[in-house]
Parts: sequence; structure tokens; C-alpha cells
Amino acid sequence: MLIDLKPLYMIVIVLTYMGFVFWKNKSWMQRALHFPFIAYIMMLLKETFFPIKILPPEYAIPIGLNNFVPFESIMRIFGSEVPGVALLQIGGNLLLLLPLGFYVSLLWRKVNSASKAFLVGIGVSLFIECLQFILTKMIGQDYRRFDIDDLFLNVMGYMVGYFILKLSVPVIKTLVHVDHLKRMSR
Repeated sequence: MLIDLKPLYMIVIVLTYMGFVFWKNKSWMQRALHFPFIAYIMMLLKETFFPIKILPPEYAIPIGLNNFVPFESIMRIFGSEVPGVALLQIGGNLLLLLPLGFYVSLLWRKVNSASKAFLVGIGVSLFIECLQFILTKMIGQDYRRFDIDDLFLNVMGYMVGYFILKLSVPVIKTLVHVDHLKRMSR
């Protein structure tokens, strides 16, 4: 059996979120900022959780090893003889939450400092890793592995996104009226 994020589910999620966004009093430009954010969230869900393959027991792949030792998988990746593995694995994990680091502080005024952004980054990355771990245990076969190094790299990427936003605030303020960005440009 294959569980996938189908377009119908994506449409329901997008319409629900957009209904919430349009219900609030926002300018058309502020509302427009939410569209790429939603597209990114759909990609993030698809990349981190779907598809979920549930195989009959005779074809199931045994659960692999999780990594709770910091930098163990990073060192193993750099030791790989396959060209491009390090770039794909490490670069992919750095890029995974980078857009989220940018968008969260842009769209929500309460995440207006590096410390708050850091906490959100840790929370989101930990949520993803823990949910992947739980889903693996629930289906009883190799699905995704918990990897502490993914957590580190995801949070680093999230913070890069936050700092890109911080550097971009002067330009963004000229294009879009977002009150809470005034505090970030200090």
C-alpha cells in the first residue's frame, strides 16, 4: 500500500489556509506572500513524509539504524566514495528549512529575534525527525530514520533563512508594508 500526498488533499489544505489568511484584514500584497509559503509547505510535507510505503510482511524492509550520535552520519557521508553524496545529503538538509526560516519571521510578528527563530527552527526540525521516527515504528518497517545530524543541519538552514530575511528587510519594507519588520531592521 502507498500513502501519498494527493493533489486533492493539497487543495483542501491550501483552501483552508487561504480562507484563514483572507479572513484576517491584510493587504493584497501581504496575502500574496502566503502563496509561495503554502507551496513551500506542500513541498516540505511531500519531501519529509510522503510517500509512505507499507509493504506486506514478506517484502518489508527491516527497520534501519537511527543516529543519536552527533556528527556520526556527517562523517560517514564525507567518507563516502560516491561523488555528490555529501553535497546531496548535507546540502539537502541545509536547504530543507531555509525557506521556512525566511517566511516564519516575515509572516508572523512574534518570531522577531534570532533566539525565537532558533527555537522555532529546533521545534520544527525536531517535530519532523520525531514524526518520521514514530511513523517508522508504527508501520514496522524501514521508512525514515531519526538522525540527530539532520536536526543540526535543518536548524542551521533555518537560521540561514532567518538571517537572509534580516538582511533583506530594507528591500522588503519598500515593497510590502509589514509593521513588525521595523523591529528586525535594528
